[in-house]
Amino acid sequence: MGKKIMEISVIDLQVVHHMKILDARKQSRLLETDLFVEAWTKASPKERLKIIKLLHKVKPKSLKTWIIKSLFDIVDLSTLTRLRQLASQYKIKNYSRKTRWQLVNEIKERQTNDSIGRPD
Repeated sequence: MGKKIMEISVIDLQVVHHMKILDARKQSRLLETDLFVEAWTKASPKERLKIIKLLHKVKPKSLKTWIIKSLFDIVDLSTLTRLRQLASQYKIKNYSRKTRWQLVNEIKERQTNDSIGRPD
């Protein structure tokens, strides 16, 4: 009986550890994106400290949300519905089938292209 309890505890520990590794990999990929670099550049020193603390906790979902909110000045933009509305305005094809992160990338790309294409 005691041996079975130890096996369950070890398996649970291994699963939790594996999930932490996966989250760390997701976070690492996020840090390598151009969107993160842009958001970091715009961030104030106080906000950067907040993000460093967030990075230590390894919360990739929270990091994604911060990137989206910092790149777009609209607070509710992190909702999928709002992103789809913007994608529709930018005439992005198949926007309803895309993930939130894919929509953010494409919207940001369109905004960059629009600002480059406009004469100052």
